[in-house]
Amino acid sequence: MVLVVALGASGLAACRTPRTVCEDYVTAIRRMFDRCAPGWTFDIRWTDGVVGCENVQSVSDPGIIYNQCIPWADQVSCADINPTDPGSSLDPSCSAGVFRRTR
Repeated sequence: MVLVVALGASGLAACRTPRTVCEDYVTAIRRMFDRCAPGWTFDIRWTDGVVGCENVQSVSDPGIIYNQCIPWADQVSCADINPTDPGSSLDPSCSAGVFRRTR
């Protein structure tokens, strides 16, 4: 049964566009911030200052976002989140480095 669930989650990631993977990622982290660090916001901010998922072209590992990062964000204890800098508390599976965009 667990194997079927894991395959289902992998299949879900395979059906998504890079932009929707990014949007699902941002939504999950925002939910965690709303729950554990009210007043903080989260978004993808590129090194050139552009914000958002609109031009995401590829995701190097969508499985890590769907199988590790999003479940972590949904289940993490708020005691494990730094209230003065919640971004510093993100699980390593939640690295935005998996996203690439067009310029």
